Amino acid sequence: MRNLQTTKRFSAYFFFIVLIIAVSTQLNAQSYITSKNLSKYVKMDLAMKNLKRSLESENHGVKMSTVEHVGRYRLSNFEDELIEMLNEEEGTKDKQIMALSLSQIGSLKSILAINNSVTNSEDNEYNNFCDELLANYNVYDKLRSEYFEVLVVNLLETK
Repeated sequence: MRNLQTTKRFSAYFFFIVLIIAVSTQLNAQSYITSKNLSKYVKMDLAMKNLKRSLESENHGVKMSTVEHVGRYRLSNFEDELIEMLNEEEGTKDKQIMALSLSQIGSLKSILAINNSVTNSEDNEYNNFCDELLANYNVYDKLRSEYFEVLVVNLLETK
């Protein structure tokens, strides 16, 4: 009888210890998952701050490289900075890179900024470059509109 009570007591302690270990493991796993999600946000926030600093850099190469990357990755967060830079820039090549980045972002605000800069510019090389950009954007926009019109018609016909 004494062995039975000892066995019951041992199994109760063992079950209690296993329960404590399971609960603590679950809590640690949950805090680890939360910290990983938070770290992704912090990394993205730091990356955006670094890009903003790069756009404001005194180093011309760093600034223009960042302008190109903003357009390539379509980072619309920096659209206002690019438009401001485009309006202040005098160099033809730099303005072309900025206009290209704005066209890659592709928002209406960006396209209007490019159009306005062409209107205000007397540089023929820059104007020809932007005219080509705007023409390509219009072709793309027309194709996109036609695609969605066909898609909507097909959706309506399938119902």
